[in-house]
Amino acid sequence: MGRAAGHGLGWLGFFEEVAEPRQKAKVLYPLPELLVCCLVGVLCGAEGWVDVEEYGEAKLDFLRRFVPFDHGIASHDTFSDVFNALDPEGFKAAFIAWTATLQENVREIVAIKPGRARRTGQACFPPDPLLHHLDRPGCRRVRPRRAPALGDRERPPLGSRCRLPRGRVPHPKA
Repeated sequence: MGRAAGHGLGWLGFFEEVAEPRQKAKVLYPLPELLVCCLVGVLCGAEGWVDVEEYGEAKLDFLRRFVPFDHGIASHDTFSDVFNALDPEGFKAAFIAWTATLQENVREIVAIKPGRARRTGQACFPPDPLLHHLDRPGCRRVRPRRAPALGDRERPPLGSRCRLPRGRVPHPKA
């Protein structure tokens, strides 16, 4: 696969150099299938491996347009095990190289200034280069808009803020 960004699955070429931790004879779910399912699932609002698996099961026909998924969608445990076994530095380098190509022809980028790690309450020092490379001259900064009030089972749009109702909130599966 080439290193072209933007069309098709050229972005998977950036991840070819990431070492595959599994034995080739025992692999039912190739890394490109896991990467495609994970990326599309997260872009559509998945917040964990269970969400990625559920998204993949629901959209399997759509995902098969890009990669075969001969054995269907991997379980959330498989996603977790494979991504935990990947070399973090190699994956990070591939991800940064890919995202850097996404901005080559873009004149204006909405930058996300690193400040606090999500849901930890801890400051990110030093800033992570994955986020920091977006903080370039000429980038326009915008504040995220507040999301409208949500019902019990609705999810906010990706990247938006929402206020939780006060008091006891019923569990969606109750």
